[in-house]
Amino acid sequence: MIRALLPLALTLAAGAAFAVAPEDQSPPTSTPTTTSCEDGQVWDTESGACVAIEQSRLDEETLRRTARELAYANRSPDALALLARSTAPGASEVLTLTAFAHGRAGDLDTALPIYGAALTADPDNLLARAYMGLALIAAGRPEDADVQLSEIRARGHAFDDEEHEPGIICIAVPILTRSGRVLGAVSVTSTSARTDLDGLTRHLAVLRRSVSAIAGEAQDWRFPDQAAE
Repeated sequence: MIRALLPLALTLAAGAAFAVAPEDQSPPTSTPTTTSCEDGQVWDTESGACVAIEQSRLDEETLRRTARELAYANRSPDALALLARSTAPGASEVLTLTAFAHGRAGDLDTALPIYGAALTADPDNLLARAYMGLALIAAGRPEDADVQLSEIRARGHAFDDEEHEPGIICIAVPILTRSGRVLGAVSVTSTSARTDLDGLTRHLAVLRRSVSAIAGEAQDWRFPDQAAE
């Protein structure tokens, strides 16, 4: 888990480059939806067969995960059709996925306002900020992308909301020295069956104290690239 969170630390430490959150850097695991089903279809676990999207009965969690998989597989129209069936169309995560699908299809003019709506719904949605930053760079607006980077850095933490493994959630804070060296990250991981992201947020103060203590101890550490100093 720590290795997976290092890109987050780099995001928070970066001065010029726009890195993305860890869940951005790993495409979702393929399922029969993208390996077996034709366009316009998704995999139905209960029947063990592909079904038309308009006939699908995916629960909300599976719907969102499947929409992300479809977008990554360059099936944005199917991702958008599936997201249109969400029971929470105004939720920040659903808006983020909708914008992401438009962006994957090359429609940045549509994607960017939807990212804005996602952030209005949840200003702490760091995944939306990371995706939006990348879209802004693609749109030739690096100054606006820097605004999103600043917002990510100001918040100083990020969540993994089952993006890597179904049922596994996490909150993490990067360990940074005063010089900006990235040492790693400290996280608290649980299962969605035991708690939710709001529950994990209660550990944020302890995580910040822990990384501060580690970073303080690390000020006197010497690293291989300092051997010649």
